[in-house]
Amino acid sequence: MSNFELHVDPTRLVAPRPEPVRRRGEPFFNQLVGALYSPALVRRTLHRLIQGQYVEADRIQGLRGWGGAQPHGNDRYQYSKEQASELSAALPGAELLQPQQSLLYHIADAVIYPKRFGLRPDDCPTTAQIDDSEIQERLADGHFTHQPTLFDPDPRTPPKVVWLLFTGNHMESGPLVAYLALPRGRLPGRRVNWLGIEPLLADGGTGPDGDETENTRPPSVPSLPPQPNLVLNLRP
Repeated sequence: MSNFELHVDPTRLVAPRPEPVRRRGEPFFNQLVGALYSPALVRRTLHRLIQGQYVEADRIQGLRGWGGAQPHGNDRYQYSKEQASELSAALPGAELLQPQQSLLYHIADAVIYPKRFGLRPDDCPTTAQIDDSEIQERLADGHFTHQPTLFDPDPRTPPKVVWLLFTGNHMESGPLVAYLALPRGRLPGRRVNWLGIEPLLADGGTGPDGDETENTRPPSVPSLPPQPNLVLNLRP
């Protein structure tokens, strides 16, 4: 009786992951913030806030010498509540809201709820699930009540709820990928029906959605009036 070994390539047993949904519906975010701010600046600011939370959590974990996903997530959340001054410095008039132990960014006509939905850059934002949270359930339905301020473009118009969906983990940091999404109600399985999805940042050297960054814009030089002709009279 002969002995033999059966070698199986484990990579062939795993079905390829489908391409994530990166866009859905018409672009919407620039219209919500463009009346007061450069949309590219708002997008970069949101990305920098999330990135800063991961950097700080990584730093604390390094000092602590131990940790995992749960402590790292707690550190990120605690630091996010300390970023109000950074938000208002980058976007004057924007504010950080903390309803029901949650956190949102109020920027122009949008209230933006940051939510980590996955661990990998190829995770699909349509798989995002809400927690057992009353505030998340209302935000998934697109409802948020906010006391108007002097900085609101039109205090009679309620702000639009936008979710900032991103992935990351305590090993690779983050955000690995980030999207802006418009909710349109809840679906079975604690999922959300997304009316619109668009990437937070776009590829290329210019800002998101073709908006030039401040660094790429040439400085404005005012035109100078022509110099008058000097009339010289020689003394006799």
